[in-house]
Amino acid sequence: MEVAHEALIRNWPQLRKWIDADRAGLRVRARLTEAAREWKNSGHDPAYLYSGARLAVAEEWAVSHPGELTIDEAEFVRCSREAQKQRETTELEAARTLAEALRERAEEAEKRAKEEKVSAELRGRLEQEARKRQEREIEATRTVAEEQKRRAELSEQREQEQKEAASKLQQAALKQRRRAVAAAVAASAALILLALSVVEIYREKVAATQAKQSEIAANGARDAADDLISAMLFRLRGRLEPIGRLDLLDEVGDAANEYLDQLPMHEMTDSRFRMRSVTLGIKGDVLRAQGKLPEALAAYQQGLAIAKRLADQDPSNAGWQRDLATAYDRMGDVLRTQGRLPEGLAAYQQGLAITKRLADQDPSNAGWQQDLAAAYDRMGDVRRAEGSFPEALDTYQQGLNIRQKLADQNRSKADWQRDLSVSYDRVGDILRAQGKLPEALAAYQQGLAIAKRLADQDPSNADWQRDLSLSYGRTGEAFQAQGKLPEALASYQEGLAIAKRLADQDPSNADWQRDLSVGYDKVADVLVAQGKLQEALAAYQQGLAIAKRLADRDPSNAGWQRDLIVAYYRIGICAAEMDGEDSSGEATNFLHTGQDLANLYPGREKQDLINAFNKALKLLSH
Repeated sequence: MEVAHEALIRNWPQLRKWIDADRAGLRVRARLTEAAREWKNSGHDPAYLYSGARLAVAEEWAVSHPGELTIDEAEFVRCSREAQKQRETTELEAARTLAEALRERAEEAEKRAKEEKVSAELRGRLEQEARKRQEREIEATRTVAEEQKRRAELSEQREQEQKEAASKLQQAALKQRRRAVAAAVAASAALILLALSVVEIYREKVAATQAKQSEIAANGARDAADDLISAMLFRLRGRLEPIGRLDLLDEVGDAANEYLDQLPMHEMTDSRFRMRSVTLGIKGDVLRAQGKLPEALAAYQQGLAIAKRLADQDPSNAGWQRDLATAYDRMGDVLRTQGRLPEGLAAYQQGLAITKRLADQDPSNAGWQQDLAAAYDRMGDVRRAEGSFPEALDTYQQGLNIRQKLADQNRSKADWQRDLSVSYDRVGDILRAQGKLPEALAAYQQGLAIAKRLADQDPSNADWQRDLSLSYGRTGEAFQAQGKLPEALASYQEGLAIAKRLADQDPSNADWQRDLSVGYDKVADVLVAQGKLQEALAAYQQGLAIAKRLADRDPSNAGWQRDLIVAYYRIGICAAEMDGEDSSGEATNFLHTGQDLANLYPGREKQDLINAFNKALKLLSH
C-alpha cells in the first residue's frame, strides 16, 4: 500500500504515530541484528550478549513481532536470556553462600566458646581436688608430728625417771637436746606448709590466667561474628532492597537471628539488642511486602519494644533515638495499610516528634533532615486518606521544601533527587483532588522529569523503575481529568509496561502486583471514555484477576478488599454499556458480586460503595 500524498501523513496524527513507532522498532531490530552478528563473529563470546534494559527491549520487540527474528537473532536473544538467568542464579547462590558462611562461623565461635568454658570448669575442678588432697596430706603430717612428739615426751619422761640420780649437768644437756629436736621438727613442718602454700597459689594463678585467656578468645570470636552480622544487616540491606531481592534480605535476617538465639542472656549487650531490633524490622519489611500484615505488625511491635527500651535507657544516644522513630514509622505504615488511620496517625506523630528533635538539634545533618521530610510525608498520607486535603497539602509542602534544599545542595546525589520527585507527586495528588488541574499537572511533570532521569541512569534499580511507572500514572490522571484522552492513554501505557516488567520479575511482591492491577484499570478507564468497550473489558479483567489474588492472600488488608470491590464495579459498568443480553447478564453478576463484598467491607467508605452498587443495579434493571 502506498501513501497517496504526504499531506495525508501530516494531517493524520494516528498514522504519524504508527510511522514513528515503527521507526523506533526498526532501530531496535537494527541494533539486535548488528549485536547478533558481532556475537556470532566473536565465536559466541558471552561478553557480546545482551543484558538488563537492552535485553528487555529486545525481548519486548520480539514478542510484538513474532516470527520476524532470524535463526541467529533468535539464538542470540535466547542465549542472552539464559546468561541473564545464570547471572541472577550466581548472585543468589553467592548471597546464600555468604549467609551460610556467617551461620557456620557463628556456630564455630559458639562451639569454641563452649569447649573453652568446659575446659576451664574441668581445670577448676581438678585444681580444687588437688587443694583438698594437699590439705588432707598436711593434716596427716601434722597428726603424725603430734603423735611422734607425744611418744617422744613419754620416752623422755621414762628416761628421766630412770636417771633421777644423774647430775644436774646431764639433765640440762638432755633438756637442750630435746629443745633442738623439737625446733628441727617444727622448722621442717613450717617449711613443708610454706612450700605447699606457694605451689597452691601458683596453680590458682595459672588456672585463673587460662580461664581469662579462654574468655578473651571466646569474646573475640563473638565480636568478629557481631561485626560480620552488622555488615550484612546494614550494608546488604541497602543493596538488596532497591533491587527487590526481599528473599535474600529475609535470609540475612534469619541468619542473624539464629546467631543471637545461641547467645546466653547475660551476653546480650546493648549493641546485640539493637541488632535484634533491626532483624525484627527486616522481618516485618519482608512480611509487609508479601502482604502478611498481621505478622508484619507483630514483628514491628517486638522491634519497637526493644528500640524504646534502649532509647529510654540513654536519651542522648542519637542513633537509638533514630531507631525508635523508624520503628514508630513502620508501625504506622502497617496500621495505615490496614485502614486503622487513627492508630497509624498516632504512631506517625510519635516518630515525627523524635525526628523533629533530632533535626532541630543539628540542622546541618542531611540524614536527619531527610528523615524529617519523610515523617511529614507519612503524616500527609494519613491526612489525605482522611480527606483532610488542606492539612495534607501543608505537611506535603513542608517535606517538599526540605527535599528541595537538599537536592539543590548536591544534584549528583540520586537518592535526594528521587525523594524530590516523590514529593512533587504527592503535592500534585492533593492539588488534583482540590480541582487545581493545571497546577497538579505541572507538579506531576516536574516529578516525572526527575524520575525518568534516574530510571534511565540505572535500569536495574527496581525502586526507580517503580517511581517512574507511578509518575506516568499520575501524569495520565491529570491529562484524563482535563479531557486529554490520547495523552492520558499514552502515559498510562508507559507506566503499565514498567509495572508488568517489575511484577514478572518478582510475583511475590504484593506492591508490584497491585501497581499492575491499578495500571490495567487506568488504561481501561480511558478506553471506555473513547468508546473501545471490548478492549476496556479485557483490561478490566486483567486487573480484576490480580486484585482477587491479593484480596484472597490477606483478607485483613482493607485496601486490597476495597481495590477488589472497585474492580468489580468498574467491570460491571463496562459490561453494562455493551450491547447484548450476554453482556447484561455478565454485568449483573459482576455488580452483585461486588455488592456482596461491599456489605462485608469494614472501611469508612462502606456505605458509599453499597450505594454505588445499588444505583448501578437499579439502572441496569430498567
